[in-house]
Amino acid sequence: MRDAILLADDLLYNGENSCMIWETFARRGLGYSAYAGSSSDRGDGIEAFDNLPECVKELKIVKSAQPDAKSTEDLVYTLKITNHTTDTILGVFVVDTLQTNVSYITESSTCDVQAEGNVLTFTLGTMADGSSRECTYAVSPSEELFSEIIFEDDMEDDDYFWVTWAEEGSDPEWALIDFEAYSGEFAWYAPNIAERSVSYLGLEPFTVEGNAPTLSFWHSYSTEASYDGGYISISTDEVNFVEVSSSILRGHYRGVSQASPPLGGIDSFWGDSDGFINTLVDLSDYIGETVLIRFTYVTDEANADETVEGWTIDDVRIMDRYQVENTACVYSADLLHSACDNVADGGTVIYNKFGVSVNEIT
Repeated sequence: MRDAILLADDLLYNGENSCMIWETFARRGLGYSAYAGSSSDRGDGIEAFDNLPECVKELKIVKSAQPDAKSTEDLVYTLKITNHTTDTILGVFVVDTLQTNVSYITESSTCDVQAEGNVLTFTLGTMADGSSRECTYAVSPSEELFSEIIFEDDMEDDDYFWVTWAEEGSDPEWALIDFEAYSGEFAWYAPNIAERSVSYLGLEPFTVEGNAPTLSFWHSYSTEASYDGGYISISTDEVNFVEVSSSILRGHYRGVSQASPPLGGIDSFWGDSDGFINTLVDLSDYIGETVLIRFTYVTDEANADETVEGWTIDDVRIMDRYQVENTACVYSADLLHSACDNVADGGTVIYNKFGVSVNEIT
């Protein structure tokens, strides 16, 4: 419907009302980044509330980099600067201050740059309205600084660190399976059954340590949209659990479920993840405490004639996270225009190795 109305405006009025139409649809979750998904699956659509970029009349910058990197490898950044104002802007420049222990690699920039200590200044000059510039450059992180892996389990060595239970239904629904995994052969799996069930997968209690303790796991889900799904919670007494929505750094929940409690009214993973994704949860609020992390999966009595599978979890880590993050800001010479951005989801997490071993690291 949105695209049809925009097309009609373009044909009948030469697009004069396009920004008003985009703004109206954006308020209803059908913004520029929204994705309708497949016509045969109501669970793979994604709502978004952003306007068409050209309709937001500002000087803009977007900074991007890979989400994960090794401490022994260079990290490449991309800066995209766009003039979406209605004016030509003079003397455009970007200032990017690098994090401590991160070094700029000389002559790696595709744009004119001056490096003074850890401050990079990119000179872009005049930018006409509607124009864009893109700069890439590389930095070298310290080889000695990386995320410390405190615990990891790829599910290939049985279920020693896990417990499953259920509130409803005759048996816990979580089980180790060998037909879908992010790595290796085995992963935890809860099927999307057409029955009322609330099943739990718990990681054995442990003491939260480190400067930036973080839960990391890979998972995929395919559930009845908005009515079946899963969420993460934490307890310090194994009785009272707190849902972790505000602590998720990467791989966020899909949205608020429309189901009945305990899933209804809270953010959760539901619909279709379109394969495995990585979720990071900051545990800093629990430093020094012993906690139980619980994955809860909820289904109702029907699946609305959808082909759904369930929730699969693999490669679980507890780590002391080390990430590289820094903010880049673009300015006009008269400083009347400016904008800042950094890499999404907390920057780039640095490791000294990728992959998960079967052994607990103590």
